[in-house]
Amino acid sequence: MSSENFDEILTLIKEDITKTDTNYREAISAEERLAVTLRFLATGDSFSTIGHSFRIGFETVSAIVTEVCQAICRRMENIYLPEPTRAIWEKSAKGFEDIWRFPNCIGSIDGKHVTIKCPNKTGSQHFCYLHNHVLIGDEAFALKPYLMRPFPYRQSKIDTRKEHYNMRLCKARRVVENAFGILVQKWRIFFRPIATKTHRTNLVKKVSLDSYKVIPDEQQTWHLASENNLLIFLI
Repeated sequence: MSSENFDEILTLIKEDITKTDTNYREAISAEERLAVTLRFLATGDSFSTIGHSFRIGFETVSAIVTEVCQAICRRMENIYLPEPTRAIWEKSAKGFEDIWRFPNCIGSIDGKHVTIKCPNKTGSQHFCYLHNHVLIGDEAFALKPYLMRPFPYRQSKIDTRKEHYNMRLCKARRVVENAFGILVQKWRIFFRPIATKTHRTNLVKKVSLDSYKVIPDEQQTWHLASENNLLIFLI
């Protein structure tokens, strides 16, 4: 992350995370609070490791991460994840047709399994059981009037039209797969099980999406086709 990106986020949330000094101690600055949170998101390090690095208490790290994540969601969600409008849908459809030759498509959907350390006494609650215009998805999604998926292989291998359709659909679906790949590379906390409480894990997922567009990537234009405003769903 560049200093400009850091300052951009800080400007948006500084008012929410700034604390007042007391007669007993100086408050941890807003800059350091944001740095602690970004370190957690970018590395997935434990609160104890981060606490040793910044010389602050482990419980303080936990509180800071939660508070800063809430501030980022509150201030950045409407800016970087606005509610889609008709104009956005139409622009997205045009991008899918112009780039991927897939007409009448307004988005590509997929799922990202976020690994967590299962909370105690939750049973199978957190177990993963996944081994006109339309959305497109892979074989994991059921065929719906609004959702197109590939034809089964046994059908496409004997029908060139279905095979050609599957090829077009798979190419168009790349945008969401590339989006998840870039997301994980930016926030490497997703490389390991997240050992936090469930509500904090949900905050981490939300913050990673809210700040997704703030941090540039050298290959982001090609992967996301952002210049053509393709709409990508991160479910």
